[in-house]
Amino acid sequence: MMKKSYEPCLTLFASSYVTIIYFTRTFSNSLEAVFFTLTIYIICKLLYSYGANDAKSCFLHIRRLYYESYSLGIIFGVGFFNRPTFVCYTLLPLAVWLHT
Repeated sequence: MMKKSYEPCLTLFASSYVTIIYFTRTFSNSLEAVFFTLTIYIICKLLYSYGANDAKSCFLHIRRLYYESYSLGIIFGVGFFNRPTFVCYTLLPLAVWLHT
């Protein structure tokens, strides 16, 4: 998506002590991590799509933006219901998205 190599990031993420401990604990930790990963993915898609706006596909762009924003709202709601600290983890990515 961003035309960068993913291997160094994946190796760093997979070998992180925090990641290993976080994913071997309770089921709600794993759900929170999945929701956070989905949040980061959707925000990256939204940030990437701002630069790729085309005049003839403006309607499709707005429609996709609406659905992705709606998806973010659902993920935030379910993530907060799963564990209230989910909001604390997503404040920084949300601030970056809203600032752009």
